[in-house]
Amino acid sequence: MDTSHAVVTTSCDICSSRLPVILNRSTATSTLRTWALALKERLGFKRAAVALARKLAVIMHTMLKTGELFDPRAGAITAG
Repeated sequence: MDTSHAVVTTSCDICSSRLPVILNRSTATSTLRTWALALKERLGFKRAAVALARKLAVIMHTMLKTGELFDPRAGAITAG
């Protein structure tokens, strides 16, 4: 039995259920959320949600491949 497909399906299900939270209800600041909110203003909710889902899928794939943990501040420009 191939379990890799089950993991991907579960991850996608989790992402799709969390997208409205990231785009609408979350108050946490991260570069990913800032990017998604700017995209939502330009393209609308549905297209931004699809773009965010794809970006999260790429991030999760890279995390599985490299073994790194998620860093919500990744990509942020630090002052100093």
